[in-house]
Amino acid sequence: MNLIESFRIAWGAMMTHKLRSLLTMLGIIIGVGAVVGMLAVGNGYALFIQREFDKLGVGIFYVNPAVDSNDTDETLRPQLRASDAEAIMAPGAAPAVEYVVIELSRSGIFAAGGERFQFGVKGVTPTYFRVGDQDLGAGRYFSDAEEAAAARVVVIGDQIATTLFGSIGAAVNQRITINGVQFEIVGVTTTKQSQVSGALGQFGDPAEQAFIPYNTARNRLFRNEVDSRVDVSSMTIKARTPEEVQEAIRQVTTVLRNEHRLTYQNNDFTVTDPAQLLAQFTVITAGFSAFLGTIGGISLLVGGIGIMNIMLVSVAQRTREIGLRKAVGARRPRHF
Repeated sequence: MNLIESFRIAWGAMMTHKLRSLLTMLGIIIGVGAVVGMLAVGNGYALFIQREFDKLGVGIFYVNPAVDSNDTDETLRPQLRASDAEAIMAPGAAPAVEYVVIELSRSGIFAAGGERFQFGVKGVTPTYFRVGDQDLGAGRYFSDAEEAAAARVVVIGDQIATTLFGSIGAAVNQRITINGVQFEIVGVTTTKQSQVSGALGQFGDPAEQAFIPYNTARNRLFRNEVDSRVDVSSMTIKARTPEEVQEAIRQVTTVLRNEHRLTYQNNDFTVTDPAQLLAQFTVITAGFSAFLGTIGGISLLVGGIGIMNIMLVSVAQRTREIGLRKAVGARRPRHF
């Protein structure tokens, strides 16, 4: 019996028992598809998390004014100032650090001659726009000179531009008021929010954020909302290379403890390394993928049992047929 004859007999048997053949194929398709699909979902989710962390930038970590919730020293209060950034960038203080971005985040009332809206406001240094995945839709970013002079210029998110002016292009060079202070729009961002930013305490959709020079926010817009201990919401620090992140964290911690005159006390600030969070997420996604693979494997096992059951029934059904054929003189087919 040649290969073509074998396929012909198999096809004939399938057509003779169409329902049984369909159920057998469904068992195979669903079982294998479940395994492949579950593993694909797990791997896709892991890749998504990796890409979202990449949007935050490579070799970057964050410093926030906060005290460890497990700290028993009730007299310790958070502390973080703009002068701390200057101390970090002082020659020889933290050689592993490339630059420091300071940020003062609040909310404000926006108006452009008509209805008023509330959006987020971030006072930042110009290096902020070099961090992560920043996209400029129109105009420009503000300069170091404008930041030093506390200029009243603003870069707004595309959602703010659309809400106030109808389009991104129409917003550039227009004037708006934030908390009653007039600003000139010099640029519009189209940056999309990272889905993992909340895990790092970086809340706020960039599309609904306005970015102004830090000195403008500190000395003009929010001067009554800061104190001598905390005039910075967070610091974003970039190490010179990804391999130097841990050394940069150690150096920054040392500088800040010296600046805050801490000896035996715990830190009055927190340091968050996205790479450590990524490692934790990787472990979680690996467990998630294993769980999905197990569910798919169970589906494949159930499908296999169904196939074996159908095969057993098929053999049992043909027992009488084979016996009858042998009774009338049938012999085993000869193989060529």
